[in-house]
Amino acid sequence: MTVQVTVACPPTFAASARATLQERSAQLAALQALFDDWPAGEGRIALISGPLGSGKTELLRAFVAQAIAAGARHLGATGSPSGRHLPFGVLDQLMRSGIRSGLSADRLDDLLDGERLLPGEARKRNPAQLLHRMCLSLLDLVEDSANPLIVSVDDVEFADADTVRCLSLLARRLRTGRLLILLSASSESQYAEALLNGDMPGVPLLRRIQLPLLTPAGAESVLARRLGPDAAQRLAHACHALSGGSPLLLSGIAEDNCAPDGLVPAEPVVGKAYQQAVLSCVYRGGRAALAVAREIAVLGSGTAAMQPGVLSGLGTHAAQRAVALLNASGVLKDGRFRHPQARAAVLTGLSGAERAELHGQAADLLFRTGAPIPAVAHHLLAAERPAPRYGVPVLQQAAEIALAEHNVQLALDCLRLALRTESDPNQEAVTTAMLARAEWRIDPAVALRREPVLRSAIPTGALTHQNAYAQVRSLLWFGNAPAAVDTLNALQAFGIPRDPNGAARFAAARMFLSICYPETPSSLAEQPDGEPAPGAASAGLGNDSAAYATSASCHLRAPTLLTNLLRAGPSPRLAELAASLLRRYQLSEGNFSILTASLMTLVLCDRLSDAEQWSASLLAEVESANSPTWLAQLTAVRAEISLRRHSLLAAMQQARQALTIIPYDSWGVAVGLPLSTLIQAHAALGTPQDAVVAECLKGPWPDTICQTPAGLLVLHARGRMHLAHGQARAALDDFEIVGELAVQGNIDIPALLPWRTDAARAHLLMNRTETARELAAAQFARCSPDQPRARALTLRVLAAASAPAERPRLLEQALEALQGCEDPRQLPHPLYDMGRSLQVLHRPTDPRDTTQDRGAGQRGRSAEARAAMEWTAAPPGAVERVDADRARVLSEAEQRVASLAARGYSNRQIAGRLFVTISTVEQHLTRVYRKLNVKRRSELALALPADVALQPRRRQTPGSSL
Repeated sequence: MTVQVTVACPPTFAASARATLQERSAQLAALQALFDDWPAGEGRIALISGPLGSGKTELLRAFVAQAIAAGARHLGATGSPSGRHLPFGVLDQLMRSGIRSGLSADRLDDLLDGERLLPGEARKRNPAQLLHRMCLSLLDLVEDSANPLIVSVDDVEFADADTVRCLSLLARRLRTGRLLILLSASSESQYAEALLNGDMPGVPLLRRIQLPLLTPAGAESVLARRLGPDAAQRLAHACHALSGGSPLLLSGIAEDNCAPDGLVPAEPVVGKAYQQAVLSCVYRGGRAALAVAREIAVLGSGTAAMQPGVLSGLGTHAAQRAVALLNASGVLKDGRFRHPQARAAVLTGLSGAERAELHGQAADLLFRTGAPIPAVAHHLLAAERPAPRYGVPVLQQAAEIALAEHNVQLALDCLRLALRTESDPNQEAVTTAMLARAEWRIDPAVALRREPVLRSAIPTGALTHQNAYAQVRSLLWFGNAPAAVDTLNALQAFGIPRDPNGAARFAAARMFLSICYPETPSSLAEQPDGEPAPGAASAGLGNDSAAYATSASCHLRAPTLLTNLLRAGPSPRLAELAASLLRRYQLSEGNFSILTASLMTLVLCDRLSDAEQWSASLLAEVESANSPTWLAQLTAVRAEISLRRHSLLAAMQQARQALTIIPYDSWGVAVGLPLSTLIQAHAALGTPQDAVVAECLKGPWPDTICQTPAGLLVLHARGRMHLAHGQARAALDDFEIVGELAVQGNIDIPALLPWRTDAARAHLLMNRTETARELAAAQFARCSPDQPRARALTLRVLAAASAPAERPRLLEQALEALQGCEDPRQLPHPLYDMGRSLQVLHRPTDPRDTTQDRGAGQRGRSAEARAAMEWTAAPPGAVERVDADRARVLSEAEQRVASLAARGYSNRQIAGRLFVTISTVEQHLTRVYRKLNVKRRSELALALPADVALQPRRRQTPGSSL
């Protein structure tokens, strides 16, 4: 008799069999051979073994279905963990399935009734007698059957021992009739192996059939039945990796990726069907597999620090067997879940209390065994309950590690849990201070709320140097200089530490106080015994700035650099020191002030290319560090760089961005940097201030902001805004206040605050030429050659306030100064002034002279609206207008094009500003050259009348006509 395994399966499992009977031809052939070569009067046993979910049940069912179709009778049962210890429990299932299959009901009823007649005590006293009686009754049933009989037991590892022995005896004692016993078991089950080795006959009666997991090709075949060949080929590799080749898991993945519209995703989707398949595998593995799977799901990556099974109480060997079983089934790979959804599926069976208990036990065990602090903290957090007493120091250390790794959210979680845990007052103060440090990186205003608690903790000495001086930084940031002084005095009263680190922190705090609030009266005493803080002597840098970069205390480097910058002004030596510090220090909480101070030093030293490169690198790093406060500060520095490069639109966008990364109220006095940049960009473009500027200028500002360099930047920027709008008197008031405070605070640095130059501009607009000249001359005297930008700006104003005969010489010096400035867009300004000066002097000149040639190449490189911080070359009426009739020969459109061309704009830029085509611009310029009798663009500045050349640079609106 030949069994054709391709005959239709029972409808209850046909689809599943089709999906899972891939790469099973050899196993089906082996079962078919057993059925074909089955002599009468002989019983045989086939054991189908394989990992969980490998398709053992489907293979067994498919074969039984074909055998039934060929005339065989079937008795079937399934073992279960809960029924393992029930005597003859599986045999009872077999008998009942036989009744349903149409076997002799009377004989089966007598058999079951005979088993029930023996009370429990009798069964214990006569187990052999009971086994013999059950076996004889079953043997009579088999031998009397006219058809071959197949007895199948699925998951035999969970069958009771009595049933297995009975089946073994049945196979050995059979003399007539045909009996095939089919058993399936997990290949990793040692219980089933021991049971079968002890109670089952050997070869030739017992035949073992191994069922491996599917290969990638087999996985593709399973997927193709549900998703189609193209999608199966695309997803096969990834799905095989997710399932390990388990047919059960593959069927779940295929189900998850079956969309009603027939569209299969590009990457495999893992959902509920996959989770259900995982749970099925885990539960089939028994209690040990379930316990270990839950333990691994709860412990996650922390499992490597302990042996599996320790928390569940299974013992090492039982846990290792369970892990091996789950690895073999494709649920785990090397003891870890193959996909997070598998872990989530296992966790669904745990209540919140059970999960918390497991995490708490894990934390205790890891702490006792000396596991890494982050691993212990992970489980303390996952327990979601107050930590034990050892937990507070653990959480504090974990928070420090998280901050160092820029994982601010983890640090916040650790510290908030530590604050909820009972601890002594000193520990609570340390936790609060650390929490303020972490919150500072997210939002300084939130961190400020911890200030009252920390202020009371300072006198107790509970805080470390780092936490105490972070509090001083917060007070300085928000303009509370008196409270910062009180805090430093309290620290000093408690006793400045003698160790270099603590003393250097104290000295750095004093220096920052002096930098940020130069006029604040300080009651701080001198260092103990008059000793300088370690590294404090390096404030003057000596003659070797490179040595300073490697030897001085890191805490003193930022304030020392800023002190030298604000007191002595920019210099090449300071720029080299700043560059060396940026190369030496990595981004961290302790180094951030060094990095920002070095960036601003490069900016003020006019090393804009270096500053731009370093700021871009740091911004990219900070964007992944979850530190909005850092990001906002670096964005503000980048905006200042863009402003000095005259990339005005970029400067406006970056300054606005900096003001929105953290709330305006969180900026404190540091708001001066982005706000001043934004105001100056508006002034330079000649646009009215936007809502952001208006809102910021309204405040509220900290009362002490004008005592800080940042506050002076805002006042100075506001003065430039007034100047751009023609409000000379209001501008002069701001410049004079800035000058007074800068002189008092000893930060009168032209590169930072060129207030005299701008005050001179205001006087020029009010026809006060002599006063303007005096201010410009005084400013020029303070501009060293190391400040080329401030020097060139001052020379232009000085030329405007000087006699016409002196202007070319001064403007020539301005051009020379700009050669060392990293902003070629500044060159057209003095070039244009030079042209107007020569007009006033009535000098016929070759516009192709060396002065013009020096800037000709630079003019064409203006990429956007040039800086609008321009003014007339002299007070109104001082410039003589030449050939006013020339203006009448040019149309309005030609005047607009000619004016922009004379200012150094390219044809493309003129077309963009006036919203016309480049061809239109070229046509207008051709007519302008012909009417003015000039041959090239460089001659326009000399040929155009002053009122045309200096007309306001209005930007056309789209649709307006030339």
